[in-house]
Amino acid sequence: MYQSQRRGVSLGGTAKFGAASLTLDVTRDLKSEANNVAYKKRTNAVLEAKYALSKRTFVYGAYLRFDGDNNYGVGVRHNF
Repeated sequence: MYQSQRRGVSLGGTAKFGAASLTLDVTRDLKSEANNVAYKKRTNAVLEAKYALSKRTFVYGAYLRFDGDNNYGVGVRHNF
């Protein structure tokens, strides 16, 4: 049975600007192909922005690039 493997490095951080915050994580890795013979280099990233509306509620927007696919999301979160 074939199982892919990944290995690499990741660097990330968060900066806060009052009620807003911005987070960026970037990963550079190698993903093995069939039988661990060939490796493909991948650069993946997450960029997320949040804005606090209150102590327990915030709005957010996020962008994810994973293995060449682009995804995004927006929403509101409330912690009970």
